[in-house]
Amino acid sequence: MITINDQLKVTKQVNQITRSFVTRVLKRDLLYLFCFDTKAPCSHDEKTITYRLETAWYYQGDITPELLLELQSFIYNYFKMLNEDEKMAWYYYTVNENYLNYTDEFEASNFEMNYTIEETNFQFGRNLAYKLNFPDYSFINEVYSTIQSILLSFSCELDLSLINSYTSETILETIDIHTC
Repeated sequence: MITINDQLKVTKQVNQITRSFVTRVLKRDLLYLFCFDTKAPCSHDEKTITYRLETAWYYQGDITPELLLELQSFIYNYFKMLNEDEKMAWYYYTVNENYLNYTDEFEASNFEMNYTIEETNFQFGRNLAYKLNFPDYSFINEVYSTIQSILLSFSCELDLSLINSYTSETILETIDIHTC
């Protein structure tokens, strides 16, 4: 980020680096924690698959109240263990994922204002910067929803109809595909 005339500028490169960090590091850790029980004793080749992954796969994207509670608890605990930089990276990732929605909301809420293009861009940038630097409850929910959709879409891509010695390897390969 660059400061010019006391204005914080997010460059395209910083944005790309942040997205790459989330995709290659944070998302990989998230999916690994979601898929494998790290506390269960297992050999190096075979890992214990979590109940939450099996449940998410079974419902194929549909969310039952039990699954919703399980996902919310998992995401909350995951987010709680992140440091501030990692949380900020998820905030940027969520803003990127929802950018067009934010644009539409901003235009709809400022429809009657007679801003110039420069003023509109400035106000919209301030709006996004405020979301990033002072996240409120609704924005944190958006972050959690983004993470939830990542987990559900990932689980739908797996085939857990037969869990055998190759299942862990297949899951790890799918994680690699999702995080490269």
